Amino acid sequence: MKAKVFTLRFDTTSRTIDDTAFQGFIEDRELLSLSDHIVEFDREPMMVLCVTYRDVMEPVNRTPPFVSRKSNPRDRLDDTEKVFRLAI
Repeated sequence: MKAKVFTLRFDTTSRTIDDTAFQGFIEDRELLSLSDHIVEFDREPMMVLCVTYRDVMEPVNRTPPFVSRKSNPRDRLDDTEKVFRLAI
């Protein structure tokens, strides 16, 4: 898990907050948590986003898990040994 803090300024003209930096950041990451805080610094309103995230990795093609079983000793015999074994 990783963490990052974003400071987003409030545009008084359009009365909106530009969050394109945040949206671009989370595009290829899994967002785990988000907390937002409205603060004022030098009489300028801002939004602070504190996020925890995980990098999303491409799925790995894994082989099925190994199933442990007792091996059959006959499986290691060649054809002539198998015929000899059956004759005994």
